[in-house]
Amino acid sequence: MRRSNPKTFANQVLGSLKKQHGAAVQVYQMVSSNVDRASGVRSSVSTCTEVDNCIILPAKVTSEVSQSISYISAAKPFIMGGFYATGKRNFIFDFAERRGLPVSFEWSTSDWIIVENTVTGRTEKYDVEKFEELYFGSGWLVTGNRVTGVSPQRSVKESITHTLQLRLNSTITAVVE
Repeated sequence: MRRSNPKTFANQVLGSLKKQHGAAVQVYQMVSSNVDRASGVRSSVSTCTEVDNCIILPAKVTSEVSQSISYISAAKPFIMGGFYATGKRNFIFDFAERRGLPVSFEWSTSDWIIVENTVTGRTEKYDVEKFEELYFGSGWLVTGNRVTGVSPQRSVKESITHTLQLRLNSTITAVVE
């Protein structure tokens, strides 16, 4: 009987989830933030890491209530189960993703995630609420709260390639000391 490697199995499950729920996201980390005391203008510096294939799942929230069995039996019509929180999402980041987050990446609750919602066509911002490392060092599970009423600013990568043919009619002199 052949034993399977738990890390291999975890990577297979993550690969399957990527096919079903994978999407591109941007992870932002605050580097520094300053406020000009005279004008009140806030300036901040943040880093952006693009992840090509992050697993995005809805977070399910359950109610935890401790009650006696006699109360539950008597109040059957009023007992409810869990509910779906639309403002929360679970993000799974894979270490094996070559174009994703590096293994040395350090999460903080001041980080945020930007997602392009393909259904609504809107850009959504999620503040990191909590994060934990997955078993066997295969990735991170990050829970984020959606920030509403804010137009998230995104970092956009663009590259322009153009060949210019220049004709120089002047002499260039260089001084070397």
